[in-house]
Amino acid sequence: MDLTENHKTSPSGHQNRQHWTRYRQIFSFCVLLIVILIAARVYYRDQRKLDWDRTYNVALVQVINGNKSDTARALSPFGKELIQQSLEKWFENEAKRVYQSNMKPFRFQLLGPVFNEQTPPALPTENDGFWTKYKQTSAFINYFNEKLTQTGANPDQFDIKLYLYIYPPDKGLDYEKQHSVGTTRGRFGVVFLPIGKQSAGRTTCLIAHEILHTVRASDKYDDNRLTIFPDGYFEPEKRYPQQFAEIMALAIPTENGKEKDADSLDISRIGEKTSIEIGWKKPTQ
Repeated sequence: MDLTENHKTSPSGHQNRQHWTRYRQIFSFCVLLIVILIAARVYYRDQRKLDWDRTYNVALVQVINGNKSDTARALSPFGKELIQQSLEKWFENEAKRVYQSNMKPFRFQLLGPVFNEQTPPALPTENDGFWTKYKQTSAFINYFNEKLTQTGANPDQFDIKLYLYIYPPDKGLDYEKQHSVGTTRGRFGVVFLPIGKQSAGRTTCLIAHEILHTVRASDKYDDNRLTIFPDGYFEPEKRYPQQFAEIMALAIPTENGKEKDADSLDISRIGEKTSIEIGWKKPTQ
């Protein structure tokens, strides 16, 4: 007796499998389309220039590397007030000079301090792949955004979030490769501050620099940290010596190959290229 059976698929069963395959393909395509649309919306929101039709709220969050016994590492109330007032006034004066407007571009609110002994995740390198860059950048941003929620403030009330990560000088080796960063992604930035090793003037310059990164301004120095000509020169027509530092260069070129760090907003200005990037000036034809 032949014990083998010849199983054949009925026409209706074959059609059902084709239908289910088609449904799965349509569902997968819809999910992919939704992800692409959400990503495009987020990208457009982050990359678009601000309208400058109102004052934008900025959270300055102090994050202390240590525990509550390290309270002395935090900015003093007097120092916080000086930083807040000098930043708001400087941006207001620059808007009047460049944008020819009496608007107040930014309102700063200092929050914290928040204490944490865990170091922030490392940022990706240029050689990392897309997925690695995405994961590490997301982890870095999430690490700091959690500190904002710990202050009790509502993150939604702020247009820009900038974190002042304050660490002791003896941990300098841990952070020597961590440069301050600012990005349009979520309008987010971090300034790394070695307590006691940096003047209040230099700190305010770094904060202003990173704030401008969040609104689309680019760096105006090269890989050697030297100012790029002409974009990083506030008065490129005179070349040397410069009187002011372009804020996105953070230095005053004094002669070929020699520069002086910008250590005060009084000697810092928003230059032509930066003004165009952030939408305060139209590109020259």
